[in-house]
Amino acid sequence: MRKSYKIRPSIFFLCLILTLFLWGNEAYATFSIVAVDTVTGAVGGAGASCINNCEIITDLIEGIGGVHTQASYLAGNQANAHALMLAGLTPDSIIGWLAANDVEGMPFYRQYGVVTLAGNGASAGYTGAGTTFWRGHITGPGYAIQGNILLDQQIVDTMEYAYLNTDGPLEEKLMAALEAANVPGADTRCMSCNKPAISAFIKVVHLGDGGTPYLYRLVTNTVCALNPVDSLRVLYDNWMALRYADADQSTVTVSSDHLGGNTDDSALITVTPLNHTGQPPTNGVNEVIITNLSYMGPISEVADNGDGTYSAWLHADDDYCSKDTIFVSISAGGQLTDVNQHPTIYMYECADANHNCAINILDATYLISYLYKGGNAPIPLESGDINGNGSINLLDISYLINYMYKGGPGPVCPPLIL
Repeated sequence: MRKSYKIRPSIFFLCLILTLFLWGNEAYATFSIVAVDTVTGAVGGAGASCINNCEIITDLIEGIGGVHTQASYLAGNQANAHALMLAGLTPDSIIGWLAANDVEGMPFYRQYGVVTLAGNGASAGYTGAGTTFWRGHITGPGYAIQGNILLDQQIVDTMEYAYLNTDGPLEEKLMAALEAANVPGADTRCMSCNKPAISAFIKVVHLGDGGTPYLYRLVTNTVCALNPVDSLRVLYDNWMALRYADADQSTVTVSSDHLGGNTDDSALITVTPLNHTGQPPTNGVNEVIITNLSYMGPISEVADNGDGTYSAWLHADDDYCSKDTIFVSISAGGQLTDVNQHPTIYMYECADANHNCAINILDATYLISYLYKGGNAPIPLESGDINGNGSINLLDISYLINYMYKGGPGPVCPPLIL
């Protein structure tokens, strides 16, 4: 005889509540890192998870430290951790207090990572026994790495290795750590999509940021085919590019493209560093280097004009009928960029109106053609003002003939007007 069993309503609802409770405890599983730079005072965090908007786990406090609250996330526990950080407790003390004073009395479903600038980057971690395997954390001076529902311990181990072996500022180390876990199913709930997570974030706070973080990029609720860690890398690279001078957007101008040889002529070279969006580099400019290819004349020290531009003077020398090319490199955001604009400056000799590198009767006929037959103008115009009286006319032609054939005074073209 087949026996039939009836589940009493009370047992059914108890099972339903337990199922929902356990699902809720897995809803905020993730792999993440929270870290500080005790030299610069920067505080940062990065993480990814197979749920949407995983950035809620991070709480970074300017000038103090950071805490990640994950596994079964509760805003109340996060708020308590924040208050304890502000009170100046050590990471170990904060972890101990949170475990003993869980808002719901169930610390075994929680996971924490805490790091402070104090104590030379003191850190502590906590992984409750009720969190889902693989679960665990690693801590060291200035960092805490934690995760649950992961493939295995290798996820957090490779994150730690990448963090410790990446040079550069805190954000570079955080991004490297996160990408080290960029393997299919790092959070095992995303294995079916062959990616590590659904959402990912990176955030860094500097001293003086106030309510606007130095860096905050987030990729939310991606479709199955989209890898949020890869997408975060694109956002991060675009953010990094804001700090750099762009080779095409940055400009180089000269006040004159001709200088009179053996004169007091000078050309003002002005550089405007801009990033790829056409705005000044977000972290400012460290250095502007201006050089000339053939060293036609000396270049003065580069001056910061205080308005986002930089300038230097190129002074003429006695190298007649030569040309020089200007090259500019801009150091910004830790990257040296060679600007693509290369202005050319030509040296000219007074009275060489046709710019053929010689003074002879051809210059006189060139001026006659310009003045009376609609011919081309002298190059530059000043080279035709041979007597230096501020205008070009028949007197300049007679002055030139007197100089060439009668031993008259030499050409006295005026300096270029800048």
